[in-house]
Amino acid sequence: MDRVETTKDILGCYEEIVIDTTLNSEFAVAFTLYEKKFVLICPDENNMASRAMIYVLNEEDFNYPHIMLREVPIKEGRELPAGIYRMICLHEQDTLIASLQTFEEKIADVIDRLIILMTLTPLEIEHEFQKEFMFYWNSVASDKKVNLYIGQKDSFARLSVYQKNDKVRYVDQDILLNDINECNKGKKVWQERVDYAAFYIPITDRREIIPSHCGKRWGLEEVHNVIYGKRMSHISRETFLLLKQEIINAREIALVFEMDTDNMPVTFVVKITCKNNSAKTLYEKIMEDAIKVEEMRSVRNDYYTLNSKIGNSCNAIGKTALLVGAGSLGSYVAAELAKNGFNKIKIYDSDKLTEENTMRWVYGGWLNGLAKPSAIKILLEQSHPEINIEAVNKNLATTDLQKEIEQVDLIIFTVGSTDVQLQMNRLLKSMKCSVPVIYVWLEAGGHYSHILTVNYKENGCFECLYTDQQGTMINNKVNLNAEAISEQNILRNGCGGTRAAYGTAILLRTTAVLLETLKQIFDYNVMESALIDITPDEVRNMGQVFVAEGCRCCGNRNIE
Repeated sequence: MDRVETTKDILGCYEEIVIDTTLNSEFAVAFTLYEKKFVLICPDENNMASRAMIYVLNEEDFNYPHIMLREVPIKEGRELPAGIYRMICLHEQDTLIASLQTFEEKIADVIDRLIILMTLTPLEIEHEFQKEFMFYWNSVASDKKVNLYIGQKDSFARLSVYQKNDKVRYVDQDILLNDINECNKGKKVWQERVDYAAFYIPITDRREIIPSHCGKRWGLEEVHNVIYGKRMSHISRETFLLLKQEIINAREIALVFEMDTDNMPVTFVVKITCKNNSAKTLYEKIMEDAIKVEEMRSVRNDYYTLNSKIGNSCNAIGKTALLVGAGSLGSYVAAELAKNGFNKIKIYDSDKLTEENTMRWVYGGWLNGLAKPSAIKILLEQSHPEINIEAVNKNLATTDLQKEIEQVDLIIFTVGSTDVQLQMNRLLKSMKCSVPVIYVWLEAGGHYSHILTVNYKENGCFECLYTDQQGTMINNKVNLNAEAISEQNILRNGCGGTRAAYGTAILLRTTAVLLETLKQIFDYNVMESALIDITPDEVRNMGQVFVAEGCRCCGNRNIE
């Protein structure tokens, strides 16, 4: 197959296209469409994943969406027309599988897409620019990047500005960063810039707001149009009034604008330089004193944004989880809680890390000799500055739990001691605990694990697992291992010390089911006492089959 001739035959079917017959190339076809010159690079017929590519030729000031900004100069003497090439992006990543198309389909597809792009209405052009807003904005913005920590903010707010060498953060004043008070030789590493003002300004009407791009930069006119548009109001009246009330005396001001585009927030920053640092309202500074505007490169790194971008629930952000037990299971649970919306965790455990924990603990053999809660704190807080871990390097006592109930939003037990769990269970029941409580445990052998959610306003509690219907205390009745199997998987180290062997796969699947359980509680407000059995093959919600009417803790009682 002559791919160039085949391509020309397909292009000849379009009345809008005029083919350049003077080009003699084995892989490219030049053509004119709507008075613009283009070059189509044919796909490789021997490579099923190859795609057709289109470049616009000698149109350096062609300001149109999806035209890439990088210019590629081609000199005479090659199999391409000489000139400046800019590639056209006609496909979103992973939306098309090139391997499923024939050669002819690939050519027709890119030409059809190009014609659609070239015939967009002004409103559609605006919409396409907004979809790629940050690509264009960052292409012309200052190389100095600003890290934004804004969270779920949706109203005008003053932001704190911190600098560490060449790193800069704009932080909402309601957000606590775990490293903001870090010191080196008695001096804070992150210095607050009191001479620099930054503000978050939500845009409520995004019409006619397009990014800086090739040939069209933002200046005072564009900023003034957002703050006080004559044709339309881009900000709410409440924000406008606050701008007129906020008094500042800084010469440099950063405005962090945010608007929704197709349900995705676009956050961009402009730095305004004023005539002087005289005290005036923010509105006056912007509208009267501003003399220079600079686009700033920025990225939102706040915990809320990073979670929402990957589809995590954000309903638990700001809530505190109490984790009792930081052993193998507890370490996995803590790590995943921190990556799934729980950025405030308090952990109790008295045990220290040893080399024996290397294969059982989620972080391997790091920080051996350190108390496990402290090790988790160090490792998790390094992963993101909004993750705040309170490490309590001792076992949870009843007096501790009495205080914690009033301060936390969730309690999870991953401790191995049944006696401790039974004791805490009775205390929680007696105190009419109002927060969700979850008990998680593994059976020896690595096959079975269980999750028990308890609503202490209802019948059903941890002690029910150890109670028959007559009220007699027995061994855990919901465990599924035969006693002989459990005995085979107990490791003994002398002097009464034991450890269950269960591998690591069980830790992963149990933690995954726990996350789904938490999603039901915090996303859908479903909190009922229930037993969940987990095996490598299935997850079974057994409901309240575990409840024992004769339970000495919760049975035969009228629950208010």
